[in-house]
Amino acid sequence: MLIPSEAQNIIFKAIQSQPTDSVDFNLSLGRVLHQDVVSDRDYPPYNRATMDGYGLRVESFNKGCLKFYSRGIQKAGDKPSALASADDACIEIMTGAVVPEGVTAVVPYEEVDVNDAVSLKPGMSLKAGQNIHAQGSDAKRGAILIKKGKRVTSADIAVMASCGYQTVAVNKQPRIALISSGDELVDVSVNPQSHQIRKSNVYALKAALSSANFLDVSLYHFRDNELEVEKELSGILDSHDCIILTGGVSQGKTDYFPSQLLKSGVTNLIHGVAQKPGKPFWFGISKKQIPVFALPGNPVSSYICLHRYVLPALFKSSGCVESKPVSVRLNKPVSKNPKITAFVAVKISRDATGQLLADPLPSNTSGDFIGLIGTDGFIELQAGQISYLEGTPVTYIPWA
Repeated sequence: MLIPSEAQNIIFKAIQSQPTDSVDFNLSLGRVLHQDVVSDRDYPPYNRATMDGYGLRVESFNKGCLKFYSRGIQKAGDKPSALASADDACIEIMTGAVVPEGVTAVVPYEEVDVNDAVSLKPGMSLKAGQNIHAQGSDAKRGAILIKKGKRVTSADIAVMASCGYQTVAVNKQPRIALISSGDELVDVSVNPQSHQIRKSNVYALKAALSSANFLDVSLYHFRDNELEVEKELSGILDSHDCIILTGGVSQGKTDYFPSQLLKSGVTNLIHGVAQKPGKPFWFGISKKQIPVFALPGNPVSSYICLHRYVLPALFKSSGCVESKPVSVRLNKPVSKNPKITAFVAVKISRDATGQLLADPLPSNTSGDFIGLIGTDGFIELQAGQISYLEGTPVTYIPWA
């Protein structure tokens, strides 16, 4: 049976890249850039005052001049002026304003006394460039500010706006079908009978997809009826870019998905991974190269498989540059079955040095979705080892 890393490699080799979409920069948050964002000018584009105060020549201060006379005011948004040539000349200046020609330092209001003249307070020091944000010190014209393959953040939006990017090339949102199955499941609005439960898996999975900015998600539900599965499945395969099923993939008599997916022309590449929870995980590719992820029906299993396999695959197909795994240290010892990989939910904290610590909070069973409340993600404990001591570094995957 495959181990998780082998399963992920198979998925990554099989998936296709998503096409490019050109969108208003304001709508690109969370999407993956398909282009570099390049500086259109120096940043800042001029020597910029970082304090309200007075601009003067450091050379005059170094000659012993401590009393200056203001020859004007430079406000933010004004065209640049020039400082008068006299040694005792200064100019009042506002934060964000262009530094006038001749000014080599800005002294804040707090460090001067103003009467008939602007007098520097005793004991202060002054050096060239003080309180001046030098032109081009952040970025030179033509510099790559945001690289292709990065998920857009709110800070990136500010950079795009500053550089005049009205539209940007990003991944096109994939159309995702999220399918639940089972006669025991009823809608949230229904008062379930003693042998029924309300749907919850699909809502948790959809919320996780939304948190990862995959927003075009349609929900479906199949009863445990083979004819219904056969009838509906082909249409969904034809109208979506990614299919995610939850339940109906194990060895039960009503687990129709594997056989019906094959009948619909989906090539099975994975069925079963040596892991707990989530062993029945299924993956295939349709004739149109649409990825199909069939997750186990137990809530914890489906939620972990989504984060371990589906989201990384969607990010990769979006063009996202692969990030390095997060390493944390166990805050208490853990024991497991050495024959398989174990995924264990954890609560994350930090020690005095800032190191991430993981406190395992294993659920009662893979059906214990309530047990995930208060956890931040899960750790992956590799097969071949029974005990993990406190302080052992392990791979951590946060919930979306």
